[in-house]
Amino acid sequence: MENFLLLDGSTGERVKGYKGSNLYCKVIASDYSEDGVDYIKITSNGVPNYVPTIKDKVIRGRWNDELKAATDGEEGNPNSIEEQDYIFLIPKILAGDGTGWVKNRRYKLPMGAIGVAINGIPLYNQWADRSEESDANETEEFDSCCGHPDGQNKYHYHQYPLCAAGNTSINRTEISQVGNYLSNLLISELPSPIIGYMFDGVPITGPVGYDSNGNIKILKSSYNENKEFQDGLGDLDKFNGISSPLFKGGDDVYHYVATIASNEYGTEPLFDDDGEIVPAFPYFINQYKYTPEDLNFDN
Repeated sequence: MENFLLLDGSTGERVKGYKGSNLYCKVIASDYSEDGVDYIKITSNGVPNYVPTIKDKVIRGRWNDELKAATDGEEGNPNSIEEQDYIFLIPKILAGDGTGWVKNRRYKLPMGAIGVAINGIPLYNQWADRSEESDANETEEFDSCCGHPDGQNKYHYHQYPLCAAGNTSINRTEISQVGNYLSNLLISELPSPIIGYMFDGVPITGPVGYDSNGNIKILKSSYNENKEFQDGLGDLDKFNGISSPLFKGGDDVYHYVATIASNEYGTEPLFDDDGEIVPAFPYFINQYKYTPEDLNFDN
């Protein structure tokens, strides 16, 4: 339903969790109504549907040793993947006037989950701390699918999740081939599929899409090097979204974009020294455009 996987938590790829326990991805999507509001109800155990690796090393239990070995002794991650009991409600009708969600007179995103990927894994904001002084994508270590567990052993993403990129969690595109995958989308003039939903009900897609002129490209964030919004700098608005078709010949639909770095024309992705794509701030969203469902923040 609505692009989500359907896995029962007992089959698929085996993930090593807390104290080496064997875990399997569980994610179920269904229709749900409460107080006259229609939702997509997502039930998830927070376990990825692939084996987390880093530089070909399978991560088993605690992530410390593997991450240190893969990063030449840099600080690792003492956490593990642990099963969760998530229930996410994605509104089917957008609420609010579309000018931005204000919570406690602030526009800041909460810490923890702000959306959910199609494989049931939470999407987090860009920050590693509440002060918003430390960018998680610049300071944290991630596996080959751009995920990691936090201090509560909750596995999550802060950036374009490569193993869910364009539903690769279904078709199993290899991580080393993500660059080719994006290039093929551009050549075929096909936009990236939906990779998840934010808690205000707006879908989020991968980085390839239609710009305001109807051209397929790697859509650019409008945030500058200082992480400040600059109207017209890129293709996307201050929320990191755009109204454009989600498929060839479709109607315009407002959606957020998981942004990555590209060349000036948005025709080629940029890669770092390790040959990996480079995420571009704010990665997912910088603020909700519509009113999110508060119940999701209780997870």
